[in-house]
Amino acid sequence: MNFDLNILNNTIDDLKNNPNCCILSENKSEVENVFVVPESIPSEQLCIFFKYIYDNNKIDKNYMENMNKIENKQINEFTYEEVLTNLTFIDRRDRFCSGGLYSDVKSGLVLNLLLRLKELVDNKKDEDGGKNMNYVDEEKEIIINNEFDYSNIIASAENIGYLIQYCETIYNNFTKLIQDDEEKNEKLKEEFKNYNYKKSYSLGFEVIIRLKSHDSVRYKNCQSYMEAYKNGQVNNVNSLQIEMNLDYKRGASTSLREHENKFKISFKPYEIMFTRKSNHNEANMNSLENSINDILKKFPVVNTIFYKK
Repeated sequence: MNFDLNILNNTIDDLKNNPNCCILSENKSEVENVFVVPESIPSEQLCIFFKYIYDNNKIDKNYMENMNKIENKQINEFTYEEVLTNLTFIDRRDRFCSGGLYSDVKSGLVLNLLLRLKELVDNKKDEDGGKNMNYVDEEKEIIINNEFDYSNIIASAENIGYLIQYCETIYNNFTKLIQDDEEKNEKLKEEFKNYNYKKSYSLGFEVIIRLKSHDSVRYKNCQSYMEAYKNGQVNNVNSLQIEMNLDYKRGASTSLREHENKFKISFKPYEIMFTRKSNHNEANMNSLENSINDILKKFPVVNTIFYKK
């Protein structure tokens, strides 16, 4: 039950406070004696809400069948899935029955459904005495400072190259999320912009090699690193460090919150460390941390008097 609370709360405010949250088009026609059926014209925020449902695959593809199952239930009895069923029905019906959304907004139906949705999302983590332990409150600011010691692994250039390639792929996918989010918001008025992933100035990815001469060489991608390796430039070094900063901003354009996510894998003689620093507990970043750990655990290991397999 992962739902963007910023979009949900902003839409509830719009429904409560904006008298033009949804209006009807005029039924006049340029052709004399031709009647035009009025159509619903939702506000930008209401459009954002329904677009979010579709973009994040939260619509009910079997909404007609499922609506029959809940026709005698009260909204305050709806489950999370049943709320989405009714919202899907409202949106689809408006496409075939012009003005349907307008009627449902004016009657208070849409607002009541969203209030029930907010109640379910807010209470999910406490449901059944903590039964849903996988719930992640991504908006609550906390301190994550995790450190993992892999000083017993064999840090070959080839294995490090694989790790660099993986991190670069993650970074490129993340920047694509940011670009998509920017494109989604660029056509909206400033007061309606709401970001899931807005670019932060500290976003970045690089591989830093410190040579015996104390000079540093920086690589921005795996290809340049592998070329340096083939040319014999990744031998007899002091250290190698992979840095991936997946920092971004989230929220309405007037109240953006910083989300900090810094991943660092440092290779030094007899000291190989993986660290993660974040200020929010995010499912995606937790999964990334686990994936990097899984890769490092697959590196060959060796017993020494300092470290054991």
